[in-house]
Amino acid sequence: MLAVLLSAACASALAPREMPTACTRRALGGGAAAAALAALAPTRAVAYAKPGADGDDVGAVETAYFSGGDAKLLAPAFDAVLGVFAAETGAMGDGTRAVRVTYDPTVASYGRLLGQFWRAVDPTRADGQFDTAGAAYRTAIWPTDRREVASALTSKQRLDELGLFGDRRVVTEVVALPFSGAKAYGFVEDKSQDFAKKNKAEYAKLLEASGRNDWFAATYKGGKMFLLDGADPWPAGSFSSL
Repeated sequence: MLAVLLSAACASALAPREMPTACTRRALGGGAAAAALAALAPTRAVAYAKPGADGDDVGAVETAYFSGGDAKLLAPAFDAVLGVFAAETGAMGDGTRAVRVTYDPTVASYGRLLGQFWRAVDPTRADGQFDTAGAAYRTAIWPTDRREVASALTSKQRLDELGLFGDRRVVTEVVALPFSGAKAYGFVEDKSQDFAKKNKAEYAKLLEASGRNDWFAATYKGGKMFLLDGADPWPAGSFSSL
C-alpha cells in the first residue's frame, strides 16, 4: 500500500511529464519527498530505517510474518534491522500471536529477517516460548510465496546444522499463507503497539523474568541479542543471502 501511495504521489508531483521507473526522493524533491514519506509511512516506522539501497530510493515495500511467544517481546528484534519500517503485533486467524514486519527488501533481505527471528526465539520448543505456554505462543514462520517458503525451510535446516542446541532439533513450523497473508493476519489496535519503546523498563524486566535473557546467554555465549544499525549477528552467509 505504501508503494502504491508513493507512486501516486510521484505521479502528481511530476505530471504531465513521464513518471520515472522508480519513485525517489530526488524525483519528488527533498521537501515533497519528506512530506510524502511522513504522511504515508507507518507512524511506528523505525527512526533509522533507511528506505532504498542508497538511502534515497524507495526500493520496494514488502511484508513478512513471524510468531514466537509474546508478540510484543518479539517485535523489537525486527525494529533493530535497518530497512524495517514497522514491526506490528497481532495474531493469525487461528489465534497464534504474530508480528507483521513491513520492510524494504532492497535494504533488508527476507533472509536477514529470518536470521533475526531465529536469534529471538527458542526454536526447539513446540508448545510455546519461555514463560508462555500453548499453541498460541508457538514459533512459526508464515511465508507468503514459494520463494519465502524455500528460504524459510533452508534457514531452518541451516540453523539445525549449526549445532547450537545440542541434541534438540528445530521444530519451528513453516506455514504458507495465501493472499500475501492479508486475510490471515489480524492487526491489534494502535494503543497496543510499540510496547518496548513505550515501556522500556517493563520490557527489560519481562526479558529477564521470562527467561529469554538466560536462554540467550546460555545459547549464544554472550554478545548482544539484537544489533542495531543493520549489523547482522550471524556468520556471513548463514541467512542473509536467502
